Amino acid sequence: MKEIFFIPDKSERDNEITPNDIKLNQLRVGVNNKKYFTNEDCTILIVFNEEEYICPFRIRNKDGKSRSYTIQIGEQLMNLLSPNKNTILEFHKIDMKKYNIIK
Repeated sequence: MKEIFFIPDKSERDNEITPNDIKLNQLRVGVNNKKYFTNEDCTILIVFNEEEYICPFRIRNKDGKSRSYTIQIGEQLMNLLSPNKNTILEFHKIDMKKYNIIK
């Protein structure tokens, strides 16, 4: 069964895509969406417009604080998505470490 969620999640107060995220070529996964991802640093596969991108995924909680997970999507995919602070990306979880993005 395909699970669908949104980054950033706007159902509650959660992250937005910031200018710094764009500069760092990353998407942050807020607390409401952590359940769709693994609990370990790894690489994940992102599919966008039928192209596949291998992206580092980081949980960022080594200091004991609850932080957003990050997906390092790279400059090419960031440019294709061209997000701003109002952008909401639709994610379809295909497999444990594979996701499709719909813009």
